[in-house]
Amino acid sequence: IGISADDAELEQASIVLEKTTDKYRRIDIVIYINNKIIPIEAKVWYYDREKQLSDYYNYLFKSKKETSNKIYYLTPDGHAPSPESLVNLKLNEDVICISFKEHIRNWVKKLKNDSNVDDEIKTILKYFEEVVDAMCKEYNELNSIYTALSLNDNQEYTTSDEIKLIIDCLKHKDELMDKILQQMLLKNIIADGYLLEKSADN
Repeated sequence: IGISADDAELEQASIVLEKTTDKYRRIDIVIYINNKIIPIEAKVWYYDREKQLSDYYNYLFKSKKETSNKIYYLTPDGHAPSPESLVNLKLNEDVICISFKEHIRNWVKKLKNDSNVDDEIKTILKYFEEVVDAMCKEYNELNSIYTALSLNDNQEYTTSDEIKLIIDCLKHKDELMDKILQQMLLKNIIADGYLLEKSADN
């Protein structure tokens, strides 16, 4: 995300998960480094709430519109937040969109190829990369379902291909729901700070 820091600054950095605001909202990740505040709001399975990013910005930066004051909006594909969440915030200025598919995967790949990173950390990164890949794949599948289920102005399905996709989804609805629930559980586990380890049987 273009923020640089030396080793001394990194040693003094801190990360807060689920930081509570004055309005009892919770910001997913807030990084404090070298007098900088780097908030990250991750959205995978949930929709934006009204004034969500605007409230975060006002809480963290006290409404000061400075170029260094930004909220990073992390999603599987890098899509923009809703206007209801932004309110008066400007996209690409106050709010920067980043994605698991591009930014997080490239960051993980860079670390995996770094000779200074311990092998144990690289193993964890490998598992994390697999989780990201699976999440992005399932996110794309769900988006296809939502597209197929959406109706046009005439309240009719737009193409026969979309109808076919709906039928295929219904045939595998139990499997799809299991995947959705697994990913939701995984998100909660990661948010609670637990480290997942792959079993020897897998």
